[in-house]
Amino acid sequence: MTPQPHTQLPDTPRPHTRLPRAFEVEDILAEVRRKARKRKEQKEHQAESAHDNRHHDCPIAPRELPAGTCLNGYTLSRVLGAGGFAVTYLAIEDATGQEAVIKEHFPEYLCYRESGSLCVQVADEAMVPACEAARAGFMREHRLLSTLQHPHIPRASACFEANNTACYATEFIRGLSLSALREVYNLYGYPMQQQEVYATLVRLLDALAYLHGKGLLHRDIKPENILITREGLPMLIDFGAAHDMNSREPAYVVETPGFTPAEQSRGQGLLGPWTDIYALGATFYYLLSGKILPSGRQRELVDPAEPLVQQPRLRALYHPRLLASIDRATRPHAHERYCSVSAWFDALRP
Repeated sequence: MTPQPHTQLPDTPRPHTRLPRAFEVEDILAEVRRKARKRKEQKEHQAESAHDNRHHDCPIAPRELPAGTCLNGYTLSRVLGAGGFAVTYLAIEDATGQEAVIKEHFPEYLCYRESGSLCVQVADEAMVPACEAARAGFMREHRLLSTLQHPHIPRASACFEANNTACYATEFIRGLSLSALREVYNLYGYPMQQQEVYATLVRLLDALAYLHGKGLLHRDIKPENILITREGLPMLIDFGAAHDMNSREPAYVVETPGFTPAEQSRGQGLLGPWTDIYALGATFYYLLSGKILPSGRQRELVDPAEPLVQQPRLRALYHPRLLASIDRATRPHAHERYCSVSAWFDALRP
């Protein structure tokens, strides 16, 4: 029987960190702004046609849509986060009044938002194929989510087009990310209790077993992509990097230092359940120790990470079997880890 979590979570808002833009993004946008300024200067010297020309002047608007924007029956409340390929908003469904998450496709290194219309425009004609490929990946993400039905995975609903780009809605999960929860525990000076750790791990393993049973890898498990609800239940979010293990298409590289195994970082390694197992293990290594593991590729050569089971402070708080299972899940070489979620389950049993 799965242990039930019992800790009441503080009502603390989830922090959101905006990823820094790559220098290519700034170069593209700077060029777009330069061209817009040049067009404006030319039109200012043409007094007779100034009124008509103003309709063709397209300065850059902020990437995020403003609060109050209406999209296909949803009203945006605020920005939840932004990555390299999308902006995520909290929204209210007009028909029901329920909260939802709207994810808007916006590959920032390829596009910009046009002032006035708020439409997403490709920065350059040469970038159209790349933008179309990115959009196809975004649509695959929605199709993938719409097929998943698991208590620890948010449900996806409507997919629609707005402002010249694709959007889709998902269930809104009110809770704290594991990274924020770790900070809360540090603030109050309390470690997570063993029952809570075990219950969270078992539920996430069940979600992974469900995904792997469908032939899917998440490929981006990390503390920020696991939310803990007010009821203490974990939710695995952000399937933008998910990959079909049966697909012949190569998986593009997605890497989060400290949480991505070496075979995924290389882009040529053999991916499988052990890949997600490493990332989940690294997440719990951080949750219990407060330390982020060195990069997977570095650990293949020289591994300076101290196993959890060898740390006296943690042995005083948690069962050695639990600690040893996380240590095995995070071994640098794939063949040394659990080959499946069921193998990790077996290691946790008395």
